[in-house]
Amino acid sequence: EAPVESDSAANSVDRDTCDATAAPVNGGNGDCGTALEAGGECQPTCNSGYVPSGKTSCGFAGVVTHATCVPTAVSWKVTSANTIEITYADAVYADDLANGLSQFSVSIDGNAGTPTAGTISANGKVLTLTVASMTASATNNAVTVLYTKNSIADQFLESQYGAPVESDSAANSVDRDTCDATAAPVNGGNGDC
Repeated sequence: EAPVESDSAANSVDRDTCDATAAPVNGGNGDCGTALEAGGECQPTCNSGYVPSGKTSCGFAGVVTHATCVPTAVSWKVTSANTIEITYADAVYADDLANGLSQFSVSIDGNAGTPTAGTISANGKVLTLTVASMTASATNNAVTVLYTKNSIADQFLESQYGAPVESDSAANSVDRDTCDATAAPVNGGNGDC
């Protein structure tokens, strides 16, 4: 048998590209195309109320790892003297929320604290936090909530597709209902109401 000849120069090794055009649920393909290079990344877009969980990437042998669109909070509301409801664009879950309440920083009139309890509604879209008592005064008792995801599995919030909900970039102001006090009392006027 004849010996195999040596290469006269180094040979390039081709790597498969990935078709990354599949849009995530609740989003679009963004700058992801049909020929994403191996080792490359692209950024899908997400609908309003959602953010990407990261970037879509192309691994070896054309294997794509897709980013997902995770829901964001769309409203924060005081619902009683000691509860705050946070409404998300889509369902969120946490198997061990009771031990993950430290991820939520609540400030009431400048005093920071951690919720004492938390529940997620049956449809997964409303998270209710139990907090220290708040007064009815909206101007003297401002309320904010900040979510900072921890790294302990089952404690952080995640979407129905298993991707972690992103941390808030800043504290969110909690809304309060207003009252219509224009009805005058019997035998009187409405004064400054």
